[in-house]
Amino acid sequence: MKKSGLTYVFVGLAAVVSASLLLARDSAPAAAAVRGVATKGITAAMTARAKPAVPGNLQAVPISTAQVSLSWTAVKGAGSYQVWRSIQTSTSYRKIATVKSAQYLSHGLKASTRYNYKVRAVAGKVTGRYSSVSSAYTAIPAGLTATTASASQINLSWSPIAGATSYQVWRSAGASAPFVDIANVSAGSYQNTGLTAATTYSYKVRAALGAALTGYSVVKTGSTGATGPVPPVLPAAPTGVAASLTSATQITVGWNAVAGATAYKVYLSTNGAAFAYKATVTAPTVTYADIGLFAGTYSYKVSAVAGSAEGPQSSATTTITLAPSSALPAPGNFSAATYNYQSVQLYYDVVQNAATYRIYYSKVPSANIADYASFDWAAKDCRVIGMDAGTPYYFRVAGVDSGGKAGTPTGFVAATTSAPPGNPPQPAFYLYSIGTAGSKYEMNFYRGTSPIYYTEMDPAFSFYAGTSSSNMTLVSTADLSQYFYFDITPGQSLWYGFTANWGPYASTMQTIQVAALGQPTGVAANGMTGDHLVHMSWNAVPYASRYNIYYSVGVPYSGQSWFAFRASTLGSTLHYYGYASGTTAMLSGFPDFSTYYFIVVPTDASGVEGWYCGYANTTVFW
Repeated sequence: MKKSGLTYVFVGLAAVVSASLLLARDSAPAAAAVRGVATKGITAAMTARAKPAVPGNLQAVPISTAQVSLSWTAVKGAGSYQVWRSIQTSTSYRKIATVKSAQYLSHGLKASTRYNYKVRAVAGKVTGRYSSVSSAYTAIPAGLTATTASASQINLSWSPIAGATSYQVWRSAGASAPFVDIANVSAGSYQNTGLTAATTYSYKVRAALGAALTGYSVVKTGSTGATGPVPPVLPAAPTGVAASLTSATQITVGWNAVAGATAYKVYLSTNGAAFAYKATVTAPTVTYADIGLFAGTYSYKVSAVAGSAEGPQSSATTTITLAPSSALPAPGNFSAATYNYQSVQLYYDVVQNAATYRIYYSKVPSANIADYASFDWAAKDCRVIGMDAGTPYYFRVAGVDSGGKAGTPTGFVAATTSAPPGNPPQPAFYLYSIGTAGSKYEMNFYRGTSPIYYTEMDPAFSFYAGTSSSNMTLVSTADLSQYFYFDITPGQSLWYGFTANWGPYASTMQTIQVAALGQPTGVAANGMTGDHLVHMSWNAVPYASRYNIYYSVGVPYSGQSWFAFRASTLGSTLHYYGYASGTTAMLSGFPDFSTYYFIVVPTDASGVEGWYCGYANTTVFW
């Protein structure tokens, strides 16, 4: 029997430090022995040292803008798993959890942020190697729609995510059928072709930002048509198109009715060659009044529309020439120059016998005076103010006689306002009042008492609403001083945001978070003799989780809402005391013979305050 002597060192064995292991090529089961240690003991020691395998198939999937679900393949013999995480492109990982099962929910995350994860198995005191990295981006594609295009096609669209490099499109062909990845696209739309007629499909999408994936969108269903597309039947071209002069600035166009037409489209040309869409007239009306025209030549064509199908334009055109309403000629040497981010300077020559000058301006060049706003100016040259910053405008000028009639206008010239010296400051909006509309609430915001006025322009304002400060949708943009919002469910917490805008230049957003909670009733405050104590009580508010307590030396509200009162007085005459989980509280530490208003405001589970408060006043005794 040929033997070979191998020396092994076993770390952590109590009975022996080192031993010679004799191996026999064809020995009996008892051929292996170690001096002073049984084979069984060596086997156990060697097994205890073995590293656990690397966890496979690590998946990091966002399920909201604040949570990522992790799962991986379980490792045989592993007693636990360590979960490690890094943020954005950082390679510095930190351990965030140790779990028993092959899954973990990473929560409390920041929206629109990349998180990178890796895991490793632990067996006893031995840790294995790290898994491969799986990355997730805390965003969810919104606005997914699935629209029938034909018997074999469904068109998908969704709102793009900033920074996304591609989108995965997943499809299911039935209620119990699994979702399958069918396409990777770079834009927020996809045309799914080659489908079965009269069939319903379900879709979801998620975005990729490099190696990081977002969560899946909500699932949307779409159905293909029952048959292939049927070419529309086009209505005939209108006949008898004719135009007549109604006034010095108006032309009326008429035509014969077309069978089956639901509407008519009117096209205009000022050179007799290039026709552009002008207006749509609903049948059975067969006339159109083109008003506010300059002196010049106008030609018209008309087409008929049946449903979504538009027929050919009329072959014959009708042309009318308008003479100037006044004999005044167009001002000479007309030009426009940028003055600043809110103004444009216009230059033009004096027109003999002109009493004033009519300034026309628009963001779109047009031959039709009705497409321009206008005002009258008394002198040569004019500075037009109150314009959007960084925006192109188009201008025309005409002399106006003593009877108020405008003469021949100039052609248009263009000028663009400059960028402002910076974005507007953040606006100040307050929640002013709340009403009810059925089972919903009506919210009334108002702008603070210090509006943003600069040299010549007060900005427009944009109003946003959403479920988080990083996930708000534009609701309205206007020169608003207040806004009403109706769709809030009792107990729900929503964010509202406001920005000031100079054209495309916007301020940082002011945000307000409000919970839809009712007003506390039965609020009582009683000063008690001894230790400056005040006992408070109130009735429970539905959906409220706790109650914030404030005290004030002045009357709350004072003609304004709780939110406005808190914003303007907190830290001066208004002070936060603490919160109570129930409907009673014992307060202490107030000076002798002092009178305070004690205020109760309900909050949701996250501490977000409602829009109502209740209060009572009392005098504190020794």
